[in-house]
Amino acid sequence: MIALVRHSIGGNSALLRTFITTRLITRLATHARGDEAERRVRASAVGSQMVGLMIARHVVRIEPLASLEVEDVVRLYGPTIQRYLTGEIEGLG
Repeated sequence: MIALVRHSIGGNSALLRTFITTRLITRLATHARGDEAERRVRASAVGSQMVGLMIARHVVRIEPLASLEVEDVVRLYGPTIQRYLTGEIEGLG
């Protein structure tokens, strides 16, 4: 997936968009609350967070984020991702 992100940054975003939409967002939506439209919005928020994190850690290598242990990344991002999936978000839904 990192190679796909790097390629997409160079200008071909259609392939990455298809992957994120069909694989990532569809799977994430099954874990989100709300009706179908709300689940897709929530899953899209998580997907954008994950892609941004991947770019920061593995493509641009922003420190100290790039060097964090996986467990630390999970502790840092987990609560936000959980909120996107299941938390109260005012005005959504």
